[in-house]
Amino acid sequence: ENERLAIQSLPQQFRVFDGLYAGSARVLVWPDDKLRSANVYDEALLRATGFTLGCLHVLQSSSTTETEGASSWRTVNRIVARAQRNIDIPAIDHTPVHGDPCLENVLVDSNGNFVRFTDFEEFGLGDPRGDLALCLVEAVCSRAGSATETIEWIIKGYFSNYNSLQGVRFTYENPSFVRALVDATIEELNNWAKQNRQEDLAQRYHNKTAEIQSAFKDFTITKALSQTPLRP
Repeated sequence: ENERLAIQSLPQQFRVFDGLYAGSARVLVWPDDKLRSANVYDEALLRATGFTLGCLHVLQSSSTTETEGASSWRTVNRIVARAQRNIDIPAIDHTPVHGDPCLENVLVDSNGNFVRFTDFEEFGLGDPRGDLALCLVEAVCSRAGSATETIEWIIKGYFSNYNSLQGVRFTYENPSFVRALVDATIEELNNWAKQNRQEDLAQRYHNKTAEIQSAFKDFTITKALSQTPLRP
């Protein structure tokens, strides 16, 4: 019900999901468009992933449809709530969020170009800072390569065109806030993997924890955006 209400709250021109629901808000029917999961996460794809997530977060809901606390179950909101137990991260307005923006939920065309996200099981209204943290941490866990590079490319795509993400930007300019969000994300992912007996995932998160924490040790948006430009 929360999913249905969240979708109805979007401006009419963005209600592209209405026709994709079948019986339940958790069952999506996608057309047979021959899209597939990516097997190479290069710079252009990671930037496109960040950019698309930013597109979702700047959408303004046309009405408030979820009662206070109704979306607290959503993973991205639990991440921020967990982080706020350790540090006073200011609250910001909720926006539409994907809810599980991991690279495994990115679909590409036959040339490996980003087309869209899939798996909208946790789509709805939520804290975009938790959505971005989940995207960044999951990307580092999924991609073989430099964690700093992975984070930088997603961040550059995310902030490339939007000045209205000031609440997110303010939080990610504070290294203490970022570390709290990252630690909360890792803890949330580990708990989920253990509860669902996903031993391989739990091991992946465990193996990547030190690398992730090191990459975010002194992270700020300004540093990430000042790095090298997109390669040809």
